[in-house]
Amino acid sequence: KLLPCRCLQDKVEQRRQALKTPTAAAMTFETFHPKTPSQQEALQAAFDMAKGQADFCLLLLWGAPGTGKTHLATAAIEWVLREAYESGRQIKAVRYYVPALLDYWQASQENGPQGFEEAYTPVVALDVQALDDLGAEKPTAWRLEKLSRLLNDRWETMRRTIVTSNLPSSTWIAGLGDN
Repeated sequence: KLLPCRCLQDKVEQRRQALKTPTAAAMTFETFHPKTPSQQEALQAAFDMAKGQADFCLLLLWGAPGTGKTHLATAAIEWVLREAYESGRQIKAVRYYVPALLDYWQASQENGPQGFEEAYTPVVALDVQALDDLGAEKPTAWRLEKLSRLLNDRWETMRRTIVTSNLPSSTWIAGLGDN
């Protein structure tokens, strides 16, 4: 039986700890500590969106990696779910990593067009949704069309949607269209 040497095991564990990201349960509004006025503004907008008190149904959290976009989107979803549980209301809220969602949808097509619709319908029908890392996916015409459809369908039904991205808005607006 081969075993890695202890020094290698220590390096692997150090690397694992360095890459460790907070779990969803640790990403709350209370644990987000804004360092800039724009982060404070994003915190307030995400909190208002979570409470359903925003004057908008689509919130874009845009910025460089490591600025707290995913933290705020996750905090909003966690807050909505906690409030729903405590009040006994039934609210469906989920945070999706966009590339994984698109992979799932693409795989669902193996069952024909109805396979995609069966995978798409529950996603569009969520009460509150966070789409994390828009632009991290490999862009294809099919993927851009499905993302555009999702955002449009959610907009038309005024369902709360939070989108995070570190791409310049001109990049994804060009891909999704601005209509």
